[in-house]
Amino acid sequence: MKPNKLTRKTGSYLLVLAIAAGLFACLQTASAQRCQDSYIFRPEKGNLDFGKGRGWRTCSGFFFVLQADGILALFDRKGNAIWSLATYIRADTLSVQSDGNVVLYKKGHPVWSTGTDNNKGAYFVIQGDGNLVVYSKHGRVLWSSDTGGI
Repeated sequence: MKPNKLTRKTGSYLLVLAIAAGLFACLQTASAQRCQDSYIFRPEKGNLDFGKGRGWRTCSGFFFVLQADGILALFDRKGNAIWSLATYIRADTLSVQSDGNVVLYKKGHPVWSTGTDNNKGAYFVIQGDGNLVVYSKHGRVLWSSDTGGI
């Protein structure tokens, strides 16, 4: 059967609709994964390592990122930096370690840490209130950025 003008036109519309539906599904998935109330990092089987450019946005608007220039920073809802390491501390890896420590590394060498090592089972949280916290496995605060509620 030879396609006529109507079937070609209908087929084109169906193709456009299928592409649009696929894009819509992708956008829905991306927006659903865009933010969380809080991010909890529990390195149970080895360290969790993140490179430059990796960031997390809470649904309340806070953004924690290891910037492309190697500076670790936390931004408020308006995009203002409310916490960062001094500009001379630059890193290529953020590591949430299984010993409870959160460490910045540059070329494999530590340049900053929360100082919370020797706390197996501890975990790191980017909270929805803008606070960065390392908790012990029992929920006790080991380290905090003291930026909650800013």
